[in-house]
Amino acid sequence: MTRGDLELLTTIDAHNEVPTSTTVNHQVPLPTDRNGYYVVLGVWEIADTGNAFYQAVDVNLINNGTMTLQ
Repeated sequence: MTRGDLELLTTIDAHNEVPTSTTVNHQVPLPTDRNGYYVVLGVWEIADTGNAFYQAVDVNLINNGTMTLQ
C-alpha cells in the first residue's frame, strides 16, 4: 500500500487547542456505498512541531442499508 492508495474521508481542525481530557473522540463518516476490507488511517499533526501520531485500523465494511463495522 502506498500513500497514493489512500482516499481522504474528512479533516478535523482542532484550531491548535490542547485536549481537555485524556480521551478525545471524533466521528468520521464512512462511505455507505462500499463493502469489504479497508484500512482507515488516522493522523494527528501536533501543532507547530512538525511531528504527528499515526493510527491504522483494519475494518470490514458491510453495507446492508445500515453501516456495520466488524
